[in-house]
Amino acid sequence: MNHRAIISTLGYIVFSIGIMMFFPLLVDIYYKEAIFEFLYPIAISIIIGSILILCFRTKKDERSIFEREAFLIVALGWLLAAIFGSLPYLFSSLPPIDSFFESMSGFTTTGSTILVDIEAYSRGLLFWRSMTQWLGGMGIIVLFLAVLPTISDRGSRLFKAETSFLTAERIRPKIRDTMRIFCLIYLLFSVIEVILLLLCRVPLYEAICTAFSTLSTGGFHPRADSIAYYQSPIVEFIVIIFMLIGSINFSLHFMALKGKIKNVLRNEELRFYLIILLVSIGIVTIDLALRIHGNFLISFRYAVFQVVSTITSTGFATIDFSSSTFWTPSSALILFILMFLGGCRGSTSGGIKEARIHVVIKCIRREFRRLLHPEAVMPIKYNGKIVSEDALHSIFAFVLLYFTVFAVAGSVLIFMGYDPITSLSSVATAMENFGPGLALVGPFNNYAFFNPFAKILLTFCMWVGRLEIFTVLIIFLPEFWRRY
Repeated sequence: MNHRAIISTLGYIVFSIGIMMFFPLLVDIYYKEAIFEFLYPIAISIIIGSILILCFRTKKDERSIFEREAFLIVALGWLLAAIFGSLPYLFSSLPPIDSFFESMSGFTTTGSTILVDIEAYSRGLLFWRSMTQWLGGMGIIVLFLAVLPTISDRGSRLFKAETSFLTAERIRPKIRDTMRIFCLIYLLFSVIEVILLLLCRVPLYEAICTAFSTLSTGGFHPRADSIAYYQSPIVEFIVIIFMLIGSINFSLHFMALKGKIKNVLRNEELRFYLIILLVSIGIVTIDLALRIHGNFLISFRYAVFQVVSTITSTGFATIDFSSSTFWTPSSALILFILMFLGGCRGSTSGGIKEARIHVVIKCIRREFRRLLHPEAVMPIKYNGKIVSEDALHSIFAFVLLYFTVFAVAGSVLIFMGYDPITSLSSVATAMENFGPGLALVGPFNNYAFFNPFAKILLTFCMWVGRLEIFTVLIIFLPEFWRRY
């Protein structure tokens, strides 16, 4: 294992976190608020990052990174980003575990919060809070569309199997060119959303924070009432559009920008995703209109926003869907199911991902057909390509492990004394990177009441869920550390 390359790369990540903190520092300077919450973290991050880079610097021919190094860099990179990203919270007098929880929630684009009175904190800190989600979203896109596919070309069966039929298009042969393209697309959409929100008279500071959390499907907001604060259908519509953009494979955005609209519309995952979305909106609208609000237009407005916010794993709210006064139990159940589904592969959304769910459904349908035609050869096809048995095994293993982690973590919280609905929805929202849950962790509540161990467990679930289980858990296997 190339330890020097690993440590120096992690050093660059820590150094970059320090550089990024200059932006919220400027916000604090502009609003004449506490600047020390960023001055010290900037100094610490840049100094430690520089030491790691300089002390473990490698020559060009010694920078080879293979599967094990990549898994370790990705897993530890997110962990270190959350640790050093927590320093501003720590210097704002938050306890260490709470600071780490909030930071991990940001970088994993989860949106769960332990902040009780959000608007009491400095604008710079809230800006950083939203910015961590924006950075985390960009990191996920680059990781799963640019970095891991190139590693899979060198032999990783885990990612090679799935990306063989799920990746929309090879963007560029060089990884740096691919990363640059996706970052530019991500930045372009962010700027467009900020401009549209400004046209709706949303203040610049809030427009930027909202854009950070929308495209990254993160859900943090500088207002305690989230998007409900604006009471504006137009603002809600803009946010809905960009939540959807963030939840769609960014390879498809690239194809659309190149004018290949037909290729985009032929994508099976996108079509399946839109069908699930539209059916869910229809069911929830009817349910709310008949049983709660008595008005289809109002019910449709609430249904569209919350269904989109949930399936994209954003977590914004315009209504308290955990309260039976505003939301029915059956519609809450639909949202709970949508949390697990998530958006598309290669997007900023969390969850299991629509492509995996669709392939599992196709496999189940094939088994029924095999009962009728035992001798028939029935390959599973997706986007016109035959799905290999390796890919099917990978998908089923992922889904099984996903629900195993969910069941174990949820059971631990229940044994700690928390009620089942709060426990299970907390773990679900952490793993799906959604944010708000049901019962005590509803959209206008927070996670501050959990004990320290529960917060650490939920933080672990965010980390594991964001990096899609295997990427993190593989580093805990003894075989991973054996010499090869």
